Amino acid sequence: MRLRNALKPLRRFECSISTQIQPESNLGDNEQSGSKQPIEGKDTQKIKKPKKSFNSINTLEQLAQPDQLNRPALLNLMESDKPLSYSTFPLNYMNSPLKDIPIPCLCNGLEYVVKTRGLITRDTLGSIVKQDVSDFYKDLPQPEEIDSEIIGEYKPPSKDELLLSIGKKHKSQYLLATSTSIPIMSHIDYFITGFRSPLFNRLSYEYTNEPLRYIISLRKPTTSFATVVSSEPLMIAIDSDEGFLEASNLIFLKMGGYIEHMITQNQQDFNRKFLLKNKPYRLPTDKARPEYHSFLKAGKMVLRSQIDAGIMDNKIIKKIEVKTRAITPQRYDAINYDQYFDYKLFKDIGLYESYEREYYDLIRGSFNKYLHQMTIGGMAGVIVAYHNTKEVFGFEYFDRWHLEKRVYGSQEFAGVCFRAELALMQEVFDYIFGHEDLKKVGEVVKIGCFASYFENCLIIMVERIDDVANYKQKLKGSIINPKFNDIMDYYERSKIKPNVSKYTVTVNRKLNGVNMPNNMSIFYEPKDHLEYSYNIYRKGKVDYKEYMQFLHEAYKGMYKNVENEYSGSWR
Repeated sequence: MRLRNALKPLRRFECSISTQIQPESNLGDNEQSGSKQPIEGKDTQKIKKPKKSFNSINTLEQLAQPDQLNRPALLNLMESDKPLSYSTFPLNYMNSPLKDIPIPCLCNGLEYVVKTRGLITRDTLGSIVKQDVSDFYKDLPQPEEIDSEIIGEYKPPSKDELLLSIGKKHKSQYLLATSTSIPIMSHIDYFITGFRSPLFNRLSYEYTNEPLRYIISLRKPTTSFATVVSSEPLMIAIDSDEGFLEASNLIFLKMGGYIEHMITQNQQDFNRKFLLKNKPYRLPTDKARPEYHSFLKAGKMVLRSQIDAGIMDNKIIKKIEVKTRAITPQRYDAINYDQYFDYKLFKDIGLYESYEREYYDLIRGSFNKYLHQMTIGGMAGVIVAYHNTKEVFGFEYFDRWHLEKRVYGSQEFAGVCFRAELALMQEVFDYIFGHEDLKKVGEVVKIGCFASYFENCLIIMVERIDDVANYKQKLKGSIINPKFNDIMDYYERSKIKPNVSKYTVTVNRKLNGVNMPNNMSIFYEPKDHLEYSYNIYRKGKVDYKEYMQFLHEAYKGMYKNVENEYSGSWR
């Protein structure tokens, strides 16, 4: 009963669909709640009813008459879409220039999991590789037992001197990391593919009536900070916005940080370096291990990617992404995670206590992100460790092509979308930062991004922040302040009147020369030809209530979405 209660949000938030291409009802979440939004790409002011139909208007002089359309709408109609030249968008993969920092190697026989390309339970792995790994992964240390100083600290792009030097060397204008680029790229991806869902074929019949689309936390607005880090030449770094970080999720984040080290170090070395009780016995060389990064030069952008692990394959190092995955009921009821230690993975298929359930949730919530990380970092695949914060149950390896077929249906379409996302993201940055006139070092704007299904556009919110240090400090203080229950509380109590501009991005798509209808998912086949054209509009200043609703849903995306205007509005 406790497990079923934990999984109730899955059914409460989602509307199931029986097949990949079955159309849903015309009523979405915001239509059910009674909220109405203007359609972007057209003028948001009231348009006078024309005396003649558009079919009878033949000249620009007729269009320009006051009784036909107002001037902003006329400008929108007159401005033609620009072609998005994604196929020639330049990509250049670069290894770290720091030769003394090696890529960590998989340990404890886990290279066998990569070579077999499948699921291996903890006990089976120990029996195959003839190593005592069962005890190592059966009793996971808890965060309070770990010396966090030995793990190392994350550097946001704006604070990464190596990234800055690489950007200057390659005359780049925008600096990003995977964690700061993927949320934006994901929304662009959902938009340009017609809000396409991943593929759920070949799951057991028990999942027929389960939701077959992305989880709501992926379908909510995302926010980040853009900081000018150099004026000559102009360089802007994109940092993550943590927002209201739920304390209940910290257990998974903390454990994920050091379980990754358990995958790339043997038991003896890990216990000596990371356990607080063994601090007196450490060697002089037992220090925080520098992270290895690779870099992708994409147009005017440089994207940084952390490489977690690697194995030798025909004298070539195969880069591997390492992920940890808490079990289903703990993820859905994180605040009570310690009540699910009796939940174990011991079945191959089924709705509960099975590896198939974890795989189903990976499709809905993680494969899109994993695939972007691997593509940016030039990685071959990802190894996932399933655990319940007390023990690891098993390991599973997925090749990149496996995720490409699940998310996009083919490797070819995955490549098309990746280049198109990068190309459009660069165009958006050029447009909005040019309009915001960012030039001085230290200038900061907050960027919000959301792919709107109902308005058929990409919505960009840009808030100018005069004192970013004070802003972030007060925002973090509001997280632990019991009087602050929402982002609006921070703005109200701080008496801040945000200066926010709204931009919209529209895209037209042609598949094999045929115009694709709005919001229709693209099913791309090899040798197809897909053309994109786009336009970006500055819509003006944003109403305070609308912006607060946008931020509320960006920070509180896992809550009930009956009254949401943004989150969960995809098919």
